Amino acid sequence: MIQKAIKFILSNRALRKKAVELLKKLNASAFETSKLIKFDSFKDEFGNVVDLKEGLRSMIKPGWQSTFENKPIKKIRQKDIIDKNKDVSDFVNTMILTLSKITNHKFNNVLEIGSYDTFKATSVANKWPDSKVVSGDVDYYYDDDQIDQIRENRKIIQSYFGVNNLSFDIHDITNSQYSDNQFELTFSADVLEHVPNIERCFQELYRITRTGGFGYHVYNPFFSYNGGHTYATLDFPWGHASLSDNDFEKYLKKYRPNEFDKARDFYIKSLNRCTLIEMETHIKNAGFHIHSILKETKFNQLKMISSYTLSMVQKLYPLATIDDLLSPIVTVIIQKK
Repeated sequence: MIQKAIKFILSNRALRKKAVELLKKLNASAFETSKLIKFDSFKDEFGNVVDLKEGLRSMIKPGWQSTFENKPIKKIRQKDIIDKNKDVSDFVNTMILTLSKITNHKFNNVLEIGSYDTFKATSVANKWPDSKVVSGDVDYYYDDDQIDQIRENRKIIQSYFGVNNLSFDIHDITNSQYSDNQFELTFSADVLEHVPNIERCFQELYRITRTGGFGYHVYNPFFSYNGGHTYATLDFPWGHASLSDNDFEKYLKKYRPNEFDKARDFYIKSLNRCTLIEMETHIKNAGFHIHSILKETKFNQLKMISSYTLSMVQKLYPLATIDDLLSPIVTVIIQKK
């Protein structure tokens, strides 16, 4: 009955959208996986056998089907801007409030990393009209027709807010074109998990940050329950972090042959496997002072973890801990002393 209801909701676009919005509000922290129907078992190269549950993927990543529909990016409407501004405001207001508790420094030169539509940077530029804000992103994630619409949407959003202190650059943080000591603040949201060379990322961040400057970065770690994102979320909890690359490909070939190319490329090229311990090490080695690494820990996700989940993950990633599995949101606040 549960599976039929899920399938019906996901087959209806309006209901699917409402379901996604509801899950976001509830923060979709845990699911009673024992009530889901087992449709098969998968045995990995170490001999571990896991039960595959019908509907789990849709619970973890509701609306994942739309990713494979190859729909064109639409021109953003005023209603969309108003709705998205509510979500973006939470991030920007929290960042500004948090930084205000640490320093009274004024940030005249600001860089956003991984901007997509520049919405967050636009909001920052709107709140800090005397600051120069730069937003940078890579283009290779998108097709040419998508890029054209994304660029148009950026202009529409900036025009809506009436900002004139924001500029956009094509920018790769692992090979930055910016000058030494250029920015007093760098920030990002849902970006660090997609930077393959995270060590190089923080080295470049340190180089382009002025002495006394800050970094504020929020990310969705690979080892969290939804860290596989849309393409790499499997049919058993923490599947993306439990299988070797070979087993992951074997899994795709057996259960998702139509998704194989996209899912494999995303899994290999677009997700760094950095544990919390390793993240802290890379930050310190780059030279930054860490004010805080805030983990939004979800203890009710413990019910999703089987007796062998952590051991399977640690077989591949020895430095992973229960903290990694239970922390879907991590905020890094750093300073160049």
